[in-house]
Amino acid sequence: MRSIDGTLELMDIDNNDKKTTIGTFEVALADLEGAMNERESFFDVMDTTSTACDYYGVLFDENDDFKPSVRKAVVGGDYIHSPNLLMLDRLVIYPTHRGNGYGLLALQALVQRFRIGMGVVAMKPYPLQYEVKPRDEAKIVERAALQFDTFKGDKAQATRKLKNYYAKLGFKNLPRTEYMVRDPSKPFGN
Repeated sequence: MRSIDGTLELMDIDNNDKKTTIGTFEVALADLEGAMNERESFFDVMDTTSTACDYYGVLFDENDDFKPSVRKAVVGGDYIHSPNLLMLDRLVIYPTHRGNGYGLLALQALVQRFRIGMGVVAMKPYPLQYEVKPRDEAKIVERAALQFDTFKGDKAQATRKLKNYYAKLGFKNLPRTEYMVRDPSKPFGN
């Protein structure tokens, strides 16, 4: 397992390539092909974090194969060429940059950057305004700056809205789960 986090930057080519930080991201990559080669169980690799373990339970069967629902959503039911998994864990767009389509642009860039060798890209869309509120003073201030309280609607409505938004990039819902998946090799817009 490899976790990567960072900032999202927008470059203004008309202004000496000035960079503006517009948000943050977190992704995780599971090298399950490497685990297979080393005769390690996929579960043991994915059990390194509770989030990854949840993905394992939704995406894989007891034989470490992608479940039929995953294969159907990703490649129409055929064989998925690699067991490796790219998990898009968190995406935050700062308030002053919301409403410009940067979320989709960032997701597309993350998939393009990290898809090499991956068989599936997966995410669990979750409206961040419903995360457990922090107790640490610095985290409280940081969360307040993100202005999550400006979002309207209940959790189910907000989750549906996110899923519809992400579907524009080809992410498909996994039936009876909160997860979405995508073929990493498929071009965007298809």
